Amino acid sequence: MNNAPEASQWISLKQFSRAGVMERDILGAAVLLNSQGLVKKWGGEVTTFARSLLKPWQMKAISKTLDESLNLEQKAISLSSHNGTLAHREVAQSILAGSQRQLQTPASEALGGGDEPVGPWTHPCSGKHAGILKACDHEDWPDDYLQESHPYHGAFMQELRRHLGVDWQAQAVAPDGCGLPNMAMSLEEMARLFCSLSEERERDWIWAAMKTHPELIGGKGRWDSEVCAKSLPVVAKEGADGLLGVSFEAEGEHFGFVLKLAHGYDGALLKEISKELLKDQIAL
Repeated sequence: MNNAPEASQWISLKQFSRAGVMERDILGAAVLLNSQGLVKKWGGEVTTFARSLLKPWQMKAISKTLDESLNLEQKAISLSSHNGTLAHREVAQSILAGSQRQLQTPASEALGGGDEPVGPWTHPCSGKHAGILKACDHEDWPDDYLQESHPYHGAFMQELRRHLGVDWQAQAVAPDGCGLPNMAMSLEEMARLFCSLSEERERDWIWAAMKTHPELIGGKGRWDSEVCAKSLPVVAKEGADGLLGVSFEAEGEHFGFVLKLAHGYDGALLKEISKELLKDQIAL
């Protein structure tokens, strides 16, 4: 069955013209909601894999386990889709003691692998995998955490259902680029998750880690790092293939916003379009 969004589900979010002649038409969809429900929708009902937008909840599933064993830098890199700089790699590697780093082996192929020792750590998801492996060690779980039957995956699904409903089911499940199971869901469901991030920012360390170390969430030139660094109650997370999630508070209300570019990732457009769509709620 082909579940790809139909052309009618995308709308024109931005156009580029030269001398009155259109050269590019940027298609996509977006959803903004608050604690009471839907505020605005751009486009139709779009379902897609949430990719790295799920990292805050992948870590929420084990946040209590990791709370005492990771410092705030390590917590931030566990949430990141980082640029793979030396600073990013060093923080990710610091999560696991030297004797534990062999536990990275089950994820090596998914994380890039290769003969170069640092190879897996350059992958944007290396901090997340290191955090999960650390939790597996604390919980005495097996290290084959890429399997859907693993206790970690059960804890993650429980966390998603806490926000999306006890009977919630993903529309599809497939391995992400890093090997972990990833969920297909509607943009509205993703936005609901991001709204909860603001609502519950005192519940755990997720929000604090993103705000304290924004440079570790993405890196230089990344819009999510730039948003997290703002002196506003707002965080953002980029995801593969043109996804952006934003969680913020404005005038005492909590909001979740998700943007999907139909053509895939483009950091400059994620920035420009999200700023335009959210200008009535928050000045990013």
